[in-house]
Amino acid sequence: MTDTISESIRLFATEKGLDDDLIVYVVEQALKAAYKKEFGTDINVSFKNENNVVSMFAKKKIVERVRDVALEISLKDATKYTDEAEIGDELTIQIDPMSFKRMAAHTGKQRALQCLQEIQKDSIFAEYNAKVGEVVIGYFNREHNGNIYVNLGKAEGFLPRKFLSPFDHFGRDGKVGEGNRIKALVQEVKKNRQSNSVQILLSRTCSDFVKRILELEVPEVYSGIIQIKGIVREAGYRTKVVVDSTRSDIDPVGSCVGPKGSRIQQVIGELGGEKIDIIQYTENIREYIMRSLTPAEIEDVVIVDEEKRSAIAIVSPTQLSLAVGKQGMNVRLANRLVDWNILVKTEEDFKEMDIYSSAMDMAESLFVDSEESDSDVISAVHELP
Repeated sequence: MTDTISESIRLFATEKGLDDDLIVYVVEQALKAAYKKEFGTDINVSFKNENNVVSMFAKKKIVERVRDVALEISLKDATKYTDEAEIGDELTIQIDPMSFKRMAAHTGKQRALQCLQEIQKDSIFAEYNAKVGEVVIGYFNREHNGNIYVNLGKAEGFLPRKFLSPFDHFGRDGKVGEGNRIKALVQEVKKNRQSNSVQILLSRTCSDFVKRILELEVPEVYSGIIQIKGIVREAGYRTKVVVDSTRSDIDPVGSCVGPKGSRIQQVIGELGGEKIDIIQYTENIREYIMRSLTPAEIEDVVIVDEEKRSAIAIVSPTQLSLAVGKQGMNVRLANRLVDWNILVKTEEDFKEMDIYSSAMDMAESLFVDSEESDSDVISAVHELP
């Protein structure tokens, strides 16, 4: 039985990339299970490993009359192993697994299979747990209730519907192949303690997914020459990425966009056509707010309350809808990006606000003898607390 189990385990282990120590462990567990099935206990069993060949031994007490064959041996049988055997001594003898009954052998093989499955799951958990936050590539396997199951080779990944972009339609044509290749971020790896099953949770909607894709497409981002200072995303619609360069001779925005937009188009293609705004970082908050509202052109930014982090972006009527975005998406993303509360107003709407009247009163009290234009008044508001 030992040779049969060992050979089966080695074939399986080779396929799964398991090392020799694990093979020895599995063989020992299988033999212990078989011995226990045969004799009802395994407390007296030990093993010896020489050149990855496992031998099993059992310690037995030499008695005049055997009552427990698992733990005792007769003096007559003991003398077959040593001429110095005496009643009351303990003797360690080698056990031949080939002598086990069929049920014991079957139990041993079942235990071996169970151990191999547990080791494989532990190995998968360790491997993919180390990949949390990284992008993996797999293929569409099946779909159930809008959730996608991804073939990752060694394991199956789970891509929930809530972590799919609205433009993701993997497997909808019922075909499996290159057209169904899936890139996704490893969001989390879970292991059920009772079943020991491993679930690899994938995502294509998180901001880190865009970051990893940029690292793949833009060498300067991967090397750290270009740093990503922030990402906000409305999956399937728009992403805003703030970048900065550690070198003065490297244009962070231009590097991300690439020659004729080649790099950013690769990223957009992977995201199913999602719009991406690449924004250069600045510590000037007014300029930062202006850039955050791209693609709209902002005429001015009024800091309303620096402590409460609130501001007003002033745009021309033609740029208002672009600055706000569909259903307020663009300004909402800008708010999240700079972590300020931004209102978008035309200059005419701004003049009707109380803050504008306050600015006018302040300007008149400070510059009674001077005539200021509306744009000068707006600039004065920047100094308001």
